[in-house]
Amino acid sequence: MVYTDLLFVFCFLPVYIIVSFMCEDSFKKNLVSAVFSLIFTAWLNPVYYALIAVGIFLCYAVSRILEKNKSKPLRIAASAAICVLSAYPALSLFALNSIKGSVSAFGFVLFAIRAYLYLNDSQSGAERNVLNLFVYLASFEFMAVSPLYRYSDLKQSIESRKASLAMLSMGLERFIFGLGAVTILGYSLERVRKAALFSGAVPYVNAIAGVLATVVLFYVVVFGYLKMSEGLMLMSGYRIDPLGSTFAVKSLAADHISALYPSLGGFITCSLAKIPMPLTALAAASACLVSGLALGFGAGTAAFLGLALAAVMFQTLFESKKTVLSGVFTAVMLAVGFIFMANQSLSGLVGWFGAFSPGRYQFDIGYEFYEEIKRSAVWVLASVVYVSPLCTAVGTAKRSFMAEGEHVYGAMRAVNVVFSTVVLVVSAVAMVCAA
Repeated sequence: MVYTDLLFVFCFLPVYIIVSFMCEDSFKKNLVSAVFSLIFTAWLNPVYYALIAVGIFLCYAVSRILEKNKSKPLRIAASAAICVLSAYPALSLFALNSIKGSVSAFGFVLFAIRAYLYLNDSQSGAERNVLNLFVYLASFEFMAVSPLYRYSDLKQSIESRKASLAMLSMGLERFIFGLGAVTILGYSLERVRKAALFSGAVPYVNAIAGVLATVVLFYVVVFGYLKMSEGLMLMSGYRIDPLGSTFAVKSLAADHISALYPSLGGFITCSLAKIPMPLTALAAASACLVSGLALGFGAGTAAFLGLALAAVMFQTLFESKKTVLSGVFTAVMLAVGFIFMANQSLSGLVGWFGAFSPGRYQFDIGYEFYEEIKRSAVWVLASVVYVSPLCTAVGTAKRSFMAEGEHVYGAMRAVNVVFSTVVLVVSAVAMVCAA
């Protein structure tokens, strides 16, 4: 199950909110969260229950051992074992070559990442409550934002979370806007991308527009899922500091990793500083190449993960070297990665590069692409605004305006409710059409 399922939005989530609000203490809320998370995660295949249970038990047992004996080989072996456990469902879901399958696969990838981060974090004090550990490792609320929070950041909230109507309101609003970003804007961009690149011969205008649509789609989907996950956390009673809504490579890659996981950020920076530039370039090029080839072999959006990891490495390279060459290299490699992602296959890549053959095309645009642009122009423009600094500027201005007085605040809240309702209805229509 994924956040953009009609079943999740209009059945699973309302039932979860009602049952969770009926529970008064944190233990009952965590128990409800664990039960619903198992249903959410193992919806497609009951075998996943066993894999999750084994992974959590392994984390619990090894963390207790590491508390007394800080054995680095044991921690590495446990992390590797959990990665192997997560690999089966992740690869199976990636092989479906669908958006929902790929998103579900990333859920298991993030489960492995959470386990690794917890084992690193637990050496100073392991969690003795298995239920609390289960909530952190497998809760559907943390599905997207979990790599940005250590267990120590959420430990107190998990142990003593308390939902309120104010947090429910803020969470619902954030979830609905994230849902709208993925379903309304993301689905429209996906249609534009396909019309540009997969509707016959590819003129060079189509080739450029298709890759640009992929770039914006990438950012819209990432931050849409982040907003939905943050909204679920607020609704569930976790007091968090929501992340920014616009994409900034530095804040996403460098600040989040270095601030939340200083040891990891320092390790990456120091490691890259010691590696010769040609070897770093080779590693980055290989990451992009593998990402692109994964699409060609039918692995769906597995390239998404490779590109995300490469982006972190590129940004760290840029921050550590601070040279014009590293900046240009970063931009070029990201462009290559997005070209691979946009075209999905080796034959698609051949057609894309063929669009730039001298004399093959004059300035031209495909008819199907032209019609799709006309149909989706409003959503494409909204997507560009969504990933731009303008979105943050508008949000800041709105908060300043709401602080002017109670009447203004009440009026703006009423406008938000109406707007959220409209976004939810349009999102439902988009999900029905996509299905």
